[in-house]
Amino acid sequence: MIKRALPILIAALLLAVTPLAAFAQETTGEVVGPYIIEIDISPDPPTARGVLVTVTVADAATGESINDADVRVLTVNQEDGTLGDTPARTTSAFPGYYRTPITPEPGTWSLQILIASGLGEVVIDQPPLVIPALNPPIAGTLTFVVVMMAIVGVTSYLWWSSRKARRRRAAAAAATQ
Repeated sequence: MIKRALPILIAALLLAVTPLAAFAQETTGEVVGPYIIEIDISPDPPTARGVLVTVTVADAATGESINDADVRVLTVNQEDGTLGDTPARTTSAFPGYYRTPITPEPGTWSLQILIASGLGEVVIDQPPLVIPALNPPIAGTLTFVVVMMAIVGVTSYLWWSSRKARRRRAAAAAATQ
């Protein structure tokens, strides 16, 4: 009885979940000009090891993903004026999803996202990124020093004990002659 009902139960479950899957693929975000745009900057807060900027781009009129846009991340260091221009890339596996890692120097950076395609060009200002200075971890340095001291200590002990053993053997050989 249960074996006959199982395929029907699985089919009913799949039919119930299918509309949810279609809903999950819709692009939601802010409408800017001819685009629907979602921007994510991670990690939050930014770290000195780098930041990943992801941008999802869709046509505002149709809701379809745009796979041929030129998406760029423009950065300006607010202290010294250093400029950065990093292109974001997409793949056919994730249409309309652009990503790029950026690794700015420590400081405060103004950030803009430039999107250009056949629909037009928009520039979206983002809140400034504050990149902290990288503080080297003391634990890693301390571990390195302790391991190096252990290696030097063991090597010195082995050298000393083998030299001592050679002296004993030489003394024993001289005593027997």
